[in-house]
Amino acid sequence: MKERDRYRDGDRDEDRDGKWPHKKPTPSGSPTADPTSSPTRTPQPSPTSQPTQTQTPTTPTPTGTVIGSTTQATNSAMSFTNPADGQGSLLIHLPNGKFVACERACTHQGAWVNYNTTSGQLVCPAHGAIFDPTNGCSHVSGPGSGPLANVAITVNANGTITTG
Repeated sequence: MKERDRYRDGDRDEDRDGKWPHKKPTPSGSPTADPTSSPTRTPQPSPTSQPTQTQTPTTPTPTGTVIGSTTQATNSAMSFTNPADGQGSLLIHLPNGKFVACERACTHQGAWVNYNTTSGQLVCPAHGAIFDPTNGCSHVSGPGSGPLANVAITVNANGTITTG
């Protein structure tokens, strides 16, 4: 018996020319998809990304009483009333860009000092006492004793200057 006859009839196919072993012809002459192979993957939609929420950094709300603004001219002073004690005070924008504040009452007899833009110092018109705003409003010369009373201030991110 020939090798090809050893197979049962249901297990072999003969093609038209009777040659063995052989492949089954395809109907159109082109290969067909094998039904037992894994199916073609259909692209899955990617999950939609959630829009990211960009949070604007929150600037803390200033507290205290607004006494000025960072738009104040450099090397200038502006009067305000200190809300802590009702005393006349000065907000000074120094030539170095910093802000300081102090009460105006001279330590000699209480006359109000003024800011001199030429010297950058606080001068009492009554008796000539001089105070240095770059050094805690310290007493430099003339009658008087000790520094002028300082006023605590905060320069806020929104451009306001507050006290209290």
